[in-house]
Amino acid sequence: MAGGWVARQRLAAGVLAAAATATALRQLLLWRKLRALAQPLPRQAKLRQQVRVVIAGAGIGGCALACWLRDLFGEDLELTVITDGPVGGRIRCIEAADGRQYEGGAAIISDMNEYMTGFMRRFGLREKYFKNAKVPMGVFDGQRFLICEADPSRAPLRMSSFQTATRFVSRFGFLALRRLKQLMKHRDAPAFPKLYRSLKVGTSFRTLPAMLAELGENCQKLTMVSAAEWLTSPRPDAGGLPQNLVSELVTGGMRANYGGQGCDNLHAFVGLVSVAGGLASRCFAITGGNQQVPTHLLETAKPDRLLLGHTVRRVRRLKDTDSWSIDVEKTWDQSKDTQAPHEAMIGSGSAPLTEGSVFVEGPFDIVAIAHPLARSCMNLEDVQLQSGSEQHKFRRCVTHFLRGVLRPEFFAK
Repeated sequence: MAGGWVARQRLAAGVLAAAATATALRQLLLWRKLRALAQPLPRQAKLRQQVRVVIAGAGIGGCALACWLRDLFGEDLELTVITDGPVGGRIRCIEAADGRQYEGGAAIISDMNEYMTGFMRRFGLREKYFKNAKVPMGVFDGQRFLICEADPSRAPLRMSSFQTATRFVSRFGFLALRRLKQLMKHRDAPAFPKLYRSLKVGTSFRTLPAMLAELGENCQKLTMVSAAEWLTSPRPDAGGLPQNLVSELVTGGMRANYGGQGCDNLHAFVGLVSVAGGLASRCFAITGGNQQVPTHLLETAKPDRLLLGHTVRRVRRLKDTDSWSIDVEKTWDQSKDTQAPHEAMIGSGSAPLTEGSVFVEGPFDIVAIAHPLARSCMNLEDVQLQSGSEQHKFRRCVTHFLRGVLRPEFFAK
């Protein structure tokens, strides 16, 4: 008897030691990965002459490109950045009447976003996590709350987390919630780590279908079926989630992420991206505002010219050369306007152009367009877009900020 007890104790100790070792190894690999992401790109060999680059757009894409180019080419880069909106584009902090800053655009970051987490560590930015938020989350159908988290201020003995878990399991089922949490492991789900690995070794994509193919062989098919249909169709070919889980919890998250559009309006690829960014990963914001990331990226890039409050109206190739010139119009005056227009990257300009309202910039070796062409007034002369680059309707979303006091009793109904 004693020998058997000792053997069991040794076995338990061995299992615990193995688990602790595996956890430590995972943490070490994660630390090494994050440390690598925080490093600047390696400097390339010195060029024979400067390369002249203009980036149209200073959102997260334009600012990241500017920083990476400076990492790669240093003083061999002559860099111009033009933006008709604020630095950060759709990542925007708004100062309200109470003097506080609020996220007015991209408000959350998923830990699956390797570039953003790498930028945060490069610039020493810290996470602001919402796990301990005292405002309960609920799903409201316009008349009543279908389900609501327990109010931490009313739960006895700090049992709100247990009460919330009980409510969600009772309504949706444990297995369904677990399947939703692990949905990004489905064979058809986009493989973002694979895409990051390809980009790390310098892979580029000429068309959107080519990038979708890198994410997974069935990702393009996901764009041809609605999110509601794929998520509720049976496994293993689809998500296999209950209808009420999709129509309430998943749709609620999608409507918040995509300007009121739900699972019936958007295709399955977008649905999986929404699940990945809100339900199947850890999400957070940045202490001090998410806009710090594009701001730091642009400061690190040190553009030779930064044209704020300007928009590119025309891009044309110079005759008998491989160079480009651009026509630029001033859209707002930074010295007179206390802050940039609230709508990011509107590309409005004046219509039609009046004589003397634009000026010419260039020549440039490379013109990088880092904003949606669907919201642009830019005219590309003698430029043929690749197949798969067709413009699609661009949805305009408006954020409203309301000041008030929440009534806990309303959430408790």
